[in-house]
Amino acid sequence: MSKSWKYSGKIFFIEEDNELALPFVKKYIFQAKNEKKYNHLVQAYKDAVFFTKNPNEKIKFSDSCISAAIKSQNDDLISTAFVLKGSIFYYNFKKYKPALDEYIKAYQYSNKSNDLYLQHKVIYHLGVVKSYLGYYSDALVHFKKCILYFEPKTKLNIHPDDIY
Repeated sequence: MSKSWKYSGKIFFIEEDNELALPFVKKYIFQAKNEKKYNHLVQAYKDAVFFTKNPNEKIKFSDSCISAAIKSQNDDLISTAFVLKGSIFYYNFKKYKPALDEYIKAYQYSNKSNDLYLQHKVIYHLGVVKSYLGYYSDALVHFKKCILYFEPKTKLNIHPDDIY
């Protein structure tokens, strides 16, 4: 999967885990830190996770992302940062209990949000990891909530990318 990524007015299309992008991302991190632009810093750390190959480094960048998100005092960013770390535990490490712990934190912040997509994305992640942990009844409840939210959107006249 490639990512459209903008740096200094130029757009790059760079594959995931391609560490050639990291020098640019680190400049972005440095600049956002110095300017105390925490929303930009969150994005920079998300980019660092995306382009880093080493799963342990991904965790370190996700911890920094959480820290920046907390400094932003934006519940949406905080929730998203916890989803990011949970996803690393889930996907890169296959550690489902730590993933669940991060998704629960994300859920707590997403409940303060008006962003229904974010709320249901977190609920979906909770369902997935609970199904891996054997909590099938709980997972089913989460999936049913997600179906009620997402399914009607598939019937709208919107761009296929938005449906995806």
